[in-house]
Amino acid sequence: MEWISATPLSGSGNQTITVTYTDNPVTVQRSGTITVNGGGITRTLTLTQAAQPFALEVTPSERSVEDKGGSTTFSVTSNTDWTISEDVEWLNGTPENGSGIGTITVTYTDNPVTNQRTGTITVNGGGITRTVTLTQAAQPFALEVTPSERSVEDKGGSTTFSVTSNTDWIVSEDVEWLNGTPENGSGNGTITVTYTDNPVTNQRSGIIIVNGGGITDTVLIQQDAKKFLTISLLDTVISSTSGIINLMIDSNTDWELKEDLEWIQLSKYIGTNSDTININYDTNEEITDRQGVISAYWAGDSCTVIMYQSARAYLFVNPDSQFVDSDSGSININVASNITWRIKDSINWISVAQDSGIGIVSLTVIYDANIDSLSRSGTLFFTGDSLSGEFVLVQEGLETYMIIASADPLEGGTTSGSGSYLSGANVKVSAFPSEGWIFKNWKEDSLIVSDDSTFSFISSCPRTLMARFEKILAVTENDKKIPENYELYQNYPNPFNPSTTIKYSVPELSFVTLKVYDILGNEIVTLVNGEQPVGYYDVSFYVSSLSSGIYFYYLSAGSYKQIKKMVVVK
Repeated sequence: MEWISATPLSGSGNQTITVTYTDNPVTVQRSGTITVNGGGITRTLTLTQAAQPFALEVTPSERSVEDKGGSTTFSVTSNTDWTISEDVEWLNGTPENGSGIGTITVTYTDNPVTNQRTGTITVNGGGITRTVTLTQAAQPFALEVTPSERSVEDKGGSTTFSVTSNTDWIVSEDVEWLNGTPENGSGNGTITVTYTDNPVTNQRSGIIIVNGGGITDTVLIQQDAKKFLTISLLDTVISSTSGIINLMIDSNTDWELKEDLEWIQLSKYIGTNSDTININYDTNEEITDRQGVISAYWAGDSCTVIMYQSARAYLFVNPDSQFVDSDSGSININVASNITWRIKDSINWISVAQDSGIGIVSLTVIYDANIDSLSRSGTLFFTGDSLSGEFVLVQEGLETYMIIASADPLEGGTTSGSGSYLSGANVKVSAFPSEGWIFKNWKEDSLIVSDDSTFSFISSCPRTLMARFEKILAVTENDKKIPENYELYQNYPNPFNPSTTIKYSVPELSFVTLKVYDILGNEIVTLVNGEQPVGYYDVSFYVSSLSSGIYFYYLSAGSYKQIKKMVVVK
């Protein structure tokens, strides 16, 4: 056997044999035989060697690793079979078993905590247990807040930031208008930051500070400037004539302008920041001041500016004529105007105490007695700027006859020629049919005196003549007379008491409004306010409750607008 050797290998007589043997490399007992032959005799001796004891060593006995996951190895020196086990889940040794000398590879995961941790690998074999210790470094403290900055609008609200951390942390703010919640936390989380309205017209910034594990991270919040807008006019009162005025806008945001007026047009309706807008305005054709409202809208807010336009210039004389007898006397007339007027010419038999004025002026007209046998008339001309008005005073002469020419019906037309005539004077009365009417004849009492619209005769007595008119009747649609234009006619009679007729025409289906105003522009009554088809219309107006004076009637139909004057005499 190789592990036993004897010396000497031969000899004679008595002698000593020396037997040498090697270490038993295995863990079981082994035996070997020495055979001695001589003189035909064989003798044997048995050498029994004890088993080698079990051995198991794992090196190194401990090892330190970083916090990040990885692997490391340990050496096994053994003369037997062995198995391994771990006492923590984050360690894994391979192979799970082996025999004799070998290498154990230990893998480990990332350390998720900020404390050092230790795990043990246990190796068992041949009744021997060996352990190695793996110590993993603590994960370093981490703290990050995202995003690092955020812009918000000027109105109060809230926003969130994400915290990625492996430690405890606390939140603080460097300005009063920011508030972060929760005030503290641990690990990953969300910070909700609320902010108030920005009260100023400048952008402002604030910082949220997060501290944890010796680390400081900050986020920046930038809040937009408060949205503002102011509008102003260079002049809030404008003249009655058309023109352009500037609207000044001071703003730091988007805006929109609105107006619902037909007589105003803006050069721009939508814009941003400060700007100057041209306002084009039409001539005011009304006799009353008017106003327009322009509204500005921005960032959920609004404001308005009002512009006032003066009424067009007007000059009215009420009454515009008067008949008086031949005796001297006086009458009162009213002059209404928003311009300064003057009486242009003087008349030797008429005098007034005031020859100029503005506003509403009551004038006393004094006239001398007419010592002539003929009637006479005098006209007072009132002028101002480009406007004019007149008052005609007709004074009877001695021994005159009253000739009255009137229409039947009133809306059928108008007449001229009424007045006081001297006996023997040539009288001419004329009839003028309204649109849609025809003249028929002149009647006196129940007799027809003339078929001509102009009737002339010699004044010899008082006469009351009636011009009779007939309305044109439509038999078929082709024969039907349809107005070609909008038209507002002079009321008849005028002056009048207690009633008068106002006529107008509508050439197409329209929404029609007919109103009456006093000389101050106050609305007295609405006579028509509704949709009307094509045609001619007559509206009767009764004034039992109105005092003497000048009144105006105003027609609005489609895009047509017209105003006329009428006089009430009581």
